[in-house]
Amino acid sequence: MDLNVLGSIGLGILILVWVGYRQTTWRPVGATMWRLPLILGLVGIASMLGSGMPLSGIDLAALAIELVVSAATGAWMGVLAHFRPLAPSDATSARWESRTGWWGLALWLLVVAVRVGIDIVAVQLGAGMVTSTGVILLVLAANRLVRVGVILNRAGRLDAGTPVGQPTLV
Repeated sequence: MDLNVLGSIGLGILILVWVGYRQTTWRPVGATMWRLPLILGLVGIASMLGSGMPLSGIDLAALAIELVVSAATGAWMGVLAHFRPLAPSDATSARWESRTGWWGLALWLLVVAVRVGIDIVAVQLGAGMVTSTGVILLVLAANRLVRVGVILNRAGRLDAGTPVGQPTLV
């Protein structure tokens, strides 16, 4: 096992723990939610481009499937999010806090399991790029971007007094 593989494994474990923690804790709803997904996406794309690895048709197909699954799961997480009012403060302009809770964590683990399964099949078919750190970060970014979009949309509807469906306020 080379250093790159160990680094990818370490990064994967770190991301799993971090996202798991964030799924179960209350976080202010606001524009800063875009920061992590955008950073992960940009680093993922830069890593893929900088790797020099060729992107085969199998890699593209696997990446497309992973992105669709990741984005769909992100939307589901956004729908599952619970909201509660946030006390006004000078530190943030957010009016709401949200979390997806244990169901969000379960969906996150589902994304990871599907990704691992697709990677195993893709590698058996000759793919190489699909297991790279860049692809991992890109798939994570897709999940987080869609999740944030749904949560911000729902929070905006809460601000307008429009029902946002269940579950909502805690």
